[in-house]
Amino acid sequence: MDHNDDSVEYSDDAKFASSVFYEDVNDIDVYVEDGDLVTAGLIAGLINRALVDIRIETPISLGGRSEVIKRYEGDVPSNRSRLYILDGDYSSILCNMQRHVIPSGIFRL
Repeated sequence: MDHNDDSVEYSDDAKFASSVFYEDVNDIDVYVEDGDLVTAGLIAGLINRALVDIRIETPISLGGRSEVIKRYEGDVPSNRSRLYILDGDYSSILCNMQRHVIPSGIFRL
């Protein structure tokens, strides 16, 4: 971390666990690759339109495709539903140069 930078860098575990702070505004936990506001807003909007009985305000960014896949594969049963989403932007641009095996339970936009 740059000492002149005021931003905080969270660990992968902290990013994943941060969903607990959004339980009041998210009916289910939604984990995504990217954390920029445009992507988060787009994903929340798509889910809210497709699943009218589900409310999502803040998808949780895990910081990358590999981390989303790792968390999905290590998921344990919970009383909250979880949705894992890969946006596929860079894999499309790079013509899948960085191939990942995507488990069938992960949604890809």
